[in-house]
Amino acid sequence: MKAIRYIKENGNTIGIIIVILASVVPIYVAWYKNQSAPSQELLAKSQELKLNNGKRWESNVYTEKAMASIIRGISGEIQNSDLKHKDFKEIKQLLTQLIEAVAKNNQLQEEPAIELKKLLSRVSLELPRLGSADLKEARSSMVEIERILKTYYDFFVFTQ
Repeated sequence: MKAIRYIKENGNTIGIIIVILASVVPIYVAWYKNQSAPSQELLAKSQELKLNNGKRWESNVYTEKAMASIIRGISGEIQNSDLKHKDFKEIKQLLTQLIEAVAKNNQLQEEPAIELKKLLSRVSLELPRLGSADLKEARSSMVEIERILKTYYDFFVFTQ
């Protein structure tokens, strides 16, 4: 309003520019936020795993051992009621490294590798909560990560 009054009184070009920017910038910011931040629902839908024509995907020795080790580790930590904030941060860091290693080194065929990466991506989306300063939130995140990881056995089978 002050800018409009200024323009009426002085007829200044700068005032016109200020009015235009003041009306356009908030619209652009709202549009940009909607464009750059996909909804959690959209993210979850894009990460849904699928079976191999109704059957589980074949896994290999490396992937099977790595996933079993990660699942055992996280399940064991859930039982530890003495975890502090620094412990959750360390677990988050270790999980991040392990997930990246499995995603990079799984040596699965293309389609099962894509499905495995979807599962690992779902875990990665949960990791920020694991590093939360709120211990209850971090513990809840660890339980959710365990649940996600255990779905590995619903979608993959080791057959050797």
